[in-house]
Amino acid sequence: MFNLFRKIFYQPRRPFPITAPIAYQLTTTPLAQLMGIKPFSSIMYVTPAWRKKFSQLDINERVIENPFIFQHLPKSINKKILDVGCCETILPIQLASLGFNVTGIDMRPYELTHPNFSFKKEDICQTQLKPNQFDVITCISTLEHIGLDTIYGKSDTKSSDKKALQKMLALLKPKGRLLLTVPVAKKYVQTDFMQIYTTQKLHSLLKDFKITQENYYIPSSSRSQWSPCLADHLPLPPNFGVITMVAVKA
Repeated sequence: MFNLFRKIFYQPRRPFPITAPIAYQLTTTPLAQLMGIKPFSSIMYVTPAWRKKFSQLDINERVIENPFIFQHLPKSINKKILDVGCCETILPIQLASLGFNVTGIDMRPYELTHPNFSFKKEDICQTQLKPNQFDVITCISTLEHIGLDTIYGKSDTKSSDKKALQKMLALLKPKGRLLLTVPVAKKYVQTDFMQIYTTQKLHSLLKDFKITQENYYIPSSSRSQWSPCLADHLPLPPNFGVITMVAVKA
């Protein structure tokens, strides 16, 4: 009983606010939605039987995206990497810890530090970073939000996904690589929060790059797992899969 009380009311540690690959998501039943109200939720999430009854595991696209980045890292750590949209992720610190020279850029502040990491609080579309300096640019589930006013910040009216990619192209060294992931579906749609792309639109946006690899993944209906798929098997919006792309600066 004491341990349960402690779990509910005492919190000496709090997770750093990152987009977690796996989370517990309330089911849609009225009672489950009621359990989302504190303090009920605090009790429910630390009680295995209740957690199983009122929530389900939701596995998001990070389970694909993070391994994709590590799969395509340079073999030599003597390389410069730019992570675009670095807030709510520990990716730049992971890369810096491996020995890479990492720069992160985001419109929001970033708390984490490392001797191999520097941070720029600015819009990628308006960045003052010097061109032709990065061997790799990572842009993970970020491009779809650029140019939109979302919970991630208010965008400059001149900002757009197209301009962001032009900036990334300029920042890469010749033969430098862009590692990109975005939501993708059979039809394009834009919401207040993000864009869901089609393969055709992405190819148009990346026309100045050489695309050397692209792979598609879709979640199960319950989002409890992800699997590779063909482009023809992508869902229709509002559902979406994720595409991982390697694009090289000529």
